[in-house]
Amino acid sequence: MRDKFGTRSGLINLSDFGRPVASWAAKFLKDRSISVLTITTSHLAMGILGAYLIWQENFIAGALLLVFKGVVDAVDGELARQRERPSYVGRYYDSVADFISTIAFFLGLSLALDWPILIGVTLTFVSMMQTTMSNYYGVLIRHSFDGDNHSRVDETTCPTPYPWDHPGHLHLLHKAYVWIYAWQDQVLARIHPKNTSGHHVSAFVYNLSSALGYGFQSLLILFLAMIGEMAWSLYLILCFNMAIGIICWCLVTMERLVDGHTPDLRGGLRNPTISNVDSHSPGEAGSDSHQRA
Repeated sequence: MRDKFGTRSGLINLSDFGRPVASWAAKFLKDRSISVLTITTSHLAMGILGAYLIWQENFIAGALLLVFKGVVDAVDGELARQRERPSYVGRYYDSVADFISTIAFFLGLSLALDWPILIGVTLTFVSMMQTTMSNYYGVLIRHSFDGDNHSRVDETTCPTPYPWDHPGHLHLLHKAYVWIYAWQDQVLARIHPKNTSGHHVSAFVYNLSSALGYGFQSLLILFLAMIGEMAWSLYLILCFNMAIGIICWCLVTMERLVDGHTPDLRGGLRNPTISNVDSHSPGEAGSDSHQRA
């Protein structure tokens, strides 16, 4: 199977710290009867339980479980990859499960801290957009450097199921996926200059944006829980994370605008077009899905 980012080097995903453990777990489970969907259901249960513990003000225990949930969340994709059995059903189910976990987390946090429901809704919305930005840049890079090209930005059309995918389940999960996530990809595509590609996403931008992913964010939430300042998560998402997103967007936009006026040695302008790119990989059951927090 082709390398995830193809020929691109120097990329560090700050949210992917659990990948070595996930790879080991996938190797252990590869020849056993446990299914990928069972792994996905397990991390969904962990996310809900972690949110419940936070609601009960067991902040450290809840945050620790959410960090562990992020590691397990990487196992399903690794297991699908090692078994060479990609699944659109598993891919969409994983993304929907992440959405449910995110809703549960911010609901539990809002109830524990007596925040108005509007704050919880706002944090959920902003957090989802921030994570999508990180995923979006990663997929642009893959398509520009001959990496994993199973992803699309326009997920409004349901893909053809693999032989082992249940068509009815795929149709249902795809509908849910489009309702939850498709608009986010469209927003990101619109706020970036036309023909923005992975060539305009520097290693610095990708590495910085990866801090917006679930893994790194769950570590920050754990840190806030340990110092007894869970209320600071409001400023983490609305200030710190927002600043990262704005910096990344400015750098990518400036690089694209400069590149659009730079002659290519082969003639014309260097404006490689990446179309139909999605920030969520349907070729794998769990990796690079919408891990929201």
